[in-house]
Amino acid sequence: MTREILSTDIEKVYADGAYNSPVSQEYCQDNEISLQLTGRLPTSTTKPSVS
Repeated sequence: MTREILSTDIEKVYADGAYNSPVSQEYCQDNEISLQLTGRLPTSTTKPSVS
């Protein structure tokens, strides 16, 4: 694990959406790590209308 390699505490993690899992979220919460997920989110959940 990364904590075993680094000599300082991890405060914030920037990761893409692939790391957005309940296990990752729980690990970060349990270890007081801010999980910052990156990537593009959809701007709308509705389909565009066709004219």
